[in-house]
Amino acid sequence: MQNKWRKNWELPGGIIEAGENAQQCVIRELFEETNQKIETAEFKGLMKFRLQPSFHGPERTEYGALFMGELYQLDDFVENDEASSIILWDGTSEIGDIAEIDRKLIEFV
Repeated sequence: MQNKWRKNWELPGGIIEAGENAQQCVIRELFEETNQKIETAEFKGLMKFRLQPSFHGPERTEYGALFMGELYQLDDFVENDEASSIILWDGTSEIGDIAEIDRKLIEFV
């Protein structure tokens, strides 16, 4: 998805809300940010990364779970507070700036 604030391409993601597990979070965040629906998501691994200071807070270490799912239907994108557009990327064509961490995560799956 094209992040509205950072003006780059990145994978959808977010923080687990009260009462949901990691897989439910992935399914919800994908829908909220891209308007795409998946039934299940496969756990691919746990990541640890060091974030530089930003408007989200000071330099810090965070952990996240990486999931992968399959779309059976591509629904129309609905612009929202976080994403200005989405693209199905082949992994090689030039699409512009991709967040470094997301490029590495894509290589992993």
